[in-house]
Amino acid sequence: MVQYRLLAIGMLWGSATTMLLGAHKIAFGVAVLFGLPAWALFGVAARTRLTHRPFWIAVIISVLSSGIQYYQLKSLPIGAQPVAQKIRGTVVEVSRQSHGPERILLRLHAIDDQPVRFPWPVYASLAHYRGQFRGLPGWHGQFIVRWRKPTTKANPYSPDVWTLAYAKRVVAWGTIKSTEQLHETHSLAQTMRARLGQHFTQHFSEVTAGFLRAIILGERDKIPKSQRQALAQAGLGHLLAISGLHVAALSLVGVCLGWCFAPLGWRWGLPRQWFGYLFAVPLVWCYVMLAGLPISGVRAAAMLSLFVVLRMLSVHTELRDILLMVLALVLVLDPVAIFSPALWASYGAILLIDTALRICDGKRWTVRLLRVQSYLTLGLLPLMIHLSGGWTPMAFVLNLLVVPIFSVAFFPLLGMAMLTWHLFQWSDVLAFLDSSVVGLFELGAWGASVGYMPIYLGTAELALFVVAIGLLLAPRPLAHRSVGALAMTFVLLLWWFGAKWRPWSARLWLLDTGQSLSVVWQAQQNLLVYDVARSFASVRPLVTDAYYRQRWLVVSHDDIDHSGGLGDGFDWSWFQIRLSGQPEPIFAKYAVSFRPCAAGQVFQFGEARLDVLWPDVDLQSRSDNDFSCVIQLTYQGRRILLTGDIGKRVERRLAARGVLQSADVLIVPHHGSKLSSTELFLDKIRPTWSLIAASKTNPWGFPRQETLERLRAVGSHVLWTGADGAIVCEWDRDGQLTGCDRWRDRSPSSS
Repeated sequence: MVQYRLLAIGMLWGSATTMLLGAHKIAFGVAVLFGLPAWALFGVAARTRLTHRPFWIAVIISVLSSGIQYYQLKSLPIGAQPVAQKIRGTVVEVSRQSHGPERILLRLHAIDDQPVRFPWPVYASLAHYRGQFRGLPGWHGQFIVRWRKPTTKANPYSPDVWTLAYAKRVVAWGTIKSTEQLHETHSLAQTMRARLGQHFTQHFSEVTAGFLRAIILGERDKIPKSQRQALAQAGLGHLLAISGLHVAALSLVGVCLGWCFAPLGWRWGLPRQWFGYLFAVPLVWCYVMLAGLPISGVRAAAMLSLFVVLRMLSVHTELRDILLMVLALVLVLDPVAIFSPALWASYGAILLIDTALRICDGKRWTVRLLRVQSYLTLGLLPLMIHLSGGWTPMAFVLNLLVVPIFSVAFFPLLGMAMLTWHLFQWSDVLAFLDSSVVGLFELGAWGASVGYMPIYLGTAELALFVVAIGLLLAPRPLAHRSVGALAMTFVLLLWWFGAKWRPWSARLWLLDTGQSLSVVWQAQQNLLVYDVARSFASVRPLVTDAYYRQRWLVVSHDDIDHSGGLGDGFDWSWFQIRLSGQPEPIFAKYAVSFRPCAAGQVFQFGEARLDVLWPDVDLQSRSDNDFSCVIQLTYQGRRILLTGDIGKRVERRLAARGVLQSADVLIVPHHGSKLSSTELFLDKIRPTWSLIAASKTNPWGFPRQETLERLRAVGSHVLWTGADGAIVCEWDRDGQLTGCDRWRDRSPSSS
């Protein structure tokens, strides 16, 4: 009866509270749906052993709530067409890149003077092209924005961008045309953020200051992309995310401070441990607010708060029950969190730690430490492979070394320094913090370079891998572990033989990289990359496959949509041969030498032959496009023409020289511009397949209609990445071209 009374009280309390707080935003039915279960689940779970049942009820409700929220998001007054609207909002994040526009994450308050009435914050992802954006996180502004339809890249191994955006409540994408108002807020948190930022810059090196800004202020863009990528590949990327590790370390500082005041407890009749709780919880929430209330930090702080409340109420419950209670509340109050990988990573890590400690109860601390780290490494391995596309065995050793140092020494000492400010003046403290961060990045670079294995699993393989890991780590019975070990062996063999066996002899990829170009040629154990687009992220999974022994790189010319991927995070050691039509400008930017492309060069690349048709050695031109390295690739009697951004002037000169031959596949020049693909040029090569790299919403209208008509007039089949996604052409095991097709139309087994 007690359970049902608690349930009834929770239902009444939840519905009444939610109606008072949110009746002006949402309908009665939706208010009850969201508010009632939250308090009911808490009431039942806190006093009974029914935690698991309310948790699954919460999961079901979160799925239903997420669907309702999706339809509410669709009703927001955001133009479906690319029209300009006036919006008001708060800057949440500013990402500055080495090339391309700045990315602004804005919390929406009003659109065309209509308030955004929604029970949770919603955000817009905006691009800013004109100069440097003057705002900082926390500033309020009014902008004129031109909305655009969001596009996602349809490439092999590409992440599900839609799901990730939905999990972050990003509901609109656009470009800032003008800034009408932008002013700084004068909150205590903003003042503290500015003051801390100044202290970090004054007292630490650039590397350490960037790291401290990331873990304290949430400004991860201060760390170079190459260093972030190296930490992620070494299995240390979680140190940059404000999560349970940082919250637990700072709560330790609060507990220590509380114990200093514990002798005063006899005056008020309070238990000694209460002082630690009363210092730890406010300190943690101040830290989370200072960091800008990141979702991961809020979840960790909420879990700590619930744990403290239950302990103060003398409700003795196990850690896994507290974990499920907090997770149930999160899923009810924040339904879209169910799609967030960070949610499952953080809660999964705590569950793995709890399971490992249960198994090792009573054993030596060294055994417990090794078991915990083993469970974390294996348990989170599927998620790491899914998010980063690879794994290194060194992650176990590096985390075993780094995490205790940062948890017990670095983060608590940093917390004390932030509380007193005077510790920032101690040279020994500064030296320890500085050397720790420098050592962390050096270990990350070493771990990423030693033993890192790119691993890309399909959906079925990844699901089987998760099941295998779960059975392998099952505490009992032993039969579960045996089945898990067999299942994992099967997955590893499936991945290994899948990486070695190819149902085709060669492949040509035209990747979906937006308004940029990247072509990948795969044949036997040889790989050729022609241009690297604006970002190397879409190309990386194909390049880092350990199957290939010889990799060549050709950068047609030094336009950002062809060479931008050479920037931060590019690993030059992958490629043995590098060619470019403009080697000098690329060397000036990246200090890496390229061999110049010169007409008449011939290279043997495995069973393929590369003929360089352009540019001339003595070419003089004001246009970078005219320097594009034009290559004819011949394989088993089939010809592929890679053209870069050449225009009609270069096409005429190539036609006059008589070097153009019929082509089976043409990478259409200059993204389908009307000034390229002239009738004379197409009449010489008459391509069977014409592949165009252009985004669907590019401002130049590529590919132009007249270009498409000229291509079809010579009988060519046209495919376009903006409409078709990544395009793949295959040669069978006998060396015959089977055709070109959209990659997403192929069966998963073929990828």
